[in-house]
Amino acid sequence: MSKKNIGTLWDRTTRTDINNNFAALFKMREILNNLIIEGHFTEQQMGDVLLALNDAIKKGHLSVNDIDKNKGLLDQSFMSEEFLEQIAGNTPINSVPADESVTTGKIADNAIVPSKTNFFYKTPNIFDGEYHDWYIYDYGSSSENPTAYLRRNYQGEEHTLMVQVIPGETYTIKIHDKGNSNQFTIATAPTEPSFDETGIFDMGKPVHLQGKHSTPEREYTLTIPEGDNYLYAMVAQDQEPPSKIQVEQGEDANVYTSPYMLNTNLYIQGAGENENQEAPRKIKTLTSQNMYNVPTLESVNLPDSTVKIHDVTSTDMFGFYDSLMADNPTYITKELATNETTGLPIYKYIFKPEQPEIGRIEAETDLLHFFIVSGVHGSEKASWWCVYETMKQICENWRNSDVLESLRWNVKFTVIPIVNVYGIDNPDDPITLGGKKNANGIDINRSFPEGFVVYSDPEYAGYGGEEPLTQPEAIMIADILQNEEVDFYADFHNFSSNPNPNYFMWNISDEMHGINMSQDYYTHLSLKWKKQDELFPQSNDVFFGYSSVGTGGSTPPYISSLGIPGSIFEISHTMHPKGDSSQYSSEVVTLGTEAQLNWLYLAYKNLTN
Repeated sequence: MSKKNIGTLWDRTTRTDINNNFAALFKMREILNNLIIEGHFTEQQMGDVLLALNDAIKKGHLSVNDIDKNKGLLDQSFMSEEFLEQIAGNTPINSVPADESVTTGKIADNAIVPSKTNFFYKTPNIFDGEYHDWYIYDYGSSSENPTAYLRRNYQGEEHTLMVQVIPGETYTIKIHDKGNSNQFTIATAPTEPSFDETGIFDMGKPVHLQGKHSTPEREYTLTIPEGDNYLYAMVAQDQEPPSKIQVEQGEDANVYTSPYMLNTNLYIQGAGENENQEAPRKIKTLTSQNMYNVPTLESVNLPDSTVKIHDVTSTDMFGFYDSLMADNPTYITKELATNETTGLPIYKYIFKPEQPEIGRIEAETDLLHFFIVSGVHGSEKASWWCVYETMKQICENWRNSDVLESLRWNVKFTVIPIVNVYGIDNPDDPITLGGKKNANGIDINRSFPEGFVVYSDPEYAGYGGEEPLTQPEAIMIADILQNEEVDFYADFHNFSSNPNPNYFMWNISDEMHGINMSQDYYTHLSLKWKKQDELFPQSNDVFFGYSSVGTGGSTPPYISSLGIPGSIFEISHTMHPKGDSSQYSSEVVTLGTEAQLNWLYLAYKNLTN
């Protein structure tokens, strides 16, 4: 628009005023062009704007909508304190996603750790499994007051753990898969490492232990010096590191537990749409008066015993089950499960209750399916003999017991009486370690995929091979677990020595529900035995069993990964609580069978609860 001058229709004064007004308006446009469009904005120019505008713009006439955001930038000095707090994340405006709006793709891999969930709980083990490539060594001789150095990227690949600890408290570190540890150096420091330009962190005091050769048991207890808040341990160098390290407060080296365990007291989907109901898996208690009392059974280790356990072969054991099958032809069937490496057969027996006919449709009664194995370690004879006595009780005495009647008529059992047939038949073959391992020198109970560990020493008792599921015995078990709709798994073993002389039983489960179930069971079974026999320790704080989680490659982590409840259930071949050193005695066989049988009944009660 060009500048317009008013004509002579008015007098001189009028014309002058009008022209002056137009001149002021064009001057204002010129100033605004310089300030806003070209980005110049000084205090003097601001004054020019105010003079030019004068009273042309009144307070309240300009709104946010009049601002062109693309003509300039705003900084935080223009914002209110409330708005700045909202941006900082202290009020609801801070990017809170709408309900059900976060998708899987928005979550980074490994972004969610167990400590940030409600389906894991923390165990006493404070080592989370993370290793660092740090080398620990003492710098300087003893006369020069050596100090521990932590060096990153030293030579090769080091595996050093770091955990936060409390000064003045005692801690114990134990490597349970010590075959994977070729270093064992312990040190402490006040802080996490702060490396200098050469990659060294001065820890301030000498190492506590150089135990590569001096501590083959890979166990060490120390009190943390005042001022130190971190414990360091170099456990391996240039090899696969241990996967089962327990670091916990106290002076005792306990059984290994993962730093986090699955909490099975979770939430299930309710009947209503999007309705989540809290439904903890409560334990169904089996009190002592509701348990089955096994009649006195014969010892299998006396000169006049009908069966002498150390003479029993796999063929003998299958023969005992064949006799049960002959007496119960409509209840028990037999199938070849597999052949082990040398060709020996491994049989499974199916105990399937007879059922009334269902007319007009093709259907069968939906029975619970229990999968039982024993003799995974052939040398653990008490376990597989008591399993036979357990199944015999169910077959022969169900008419006299509600417990046995429930198991006989409401549960289908698939039983593999002897898994490691070669170990049982060839205990003198050195490769079996007295019958524990199979014909390939493999511990079958360390050859499952979940948490599988490759041990460096093939002669180690827990050596599970180079890869999981390579052994026919393990493949057989995995095939049934994966394909036959198993409702409960029981892997029966026995131990000979234990950390507590009062222990006769040991349950190993990777789910808290299974551990809770065994804890409750050991309480009431211990009470039962105390009431029946005053020779048992009578103190209220003494129980005859304990629980733990499984080790990597064993069946408890594997069945947990498949969502199948169950455990390894062990008895002892010696009645330790009563100070009786005799093995496979009448009392061991009787109470071992009672422990196994009532454990199965408790599982039945919990699955039908």
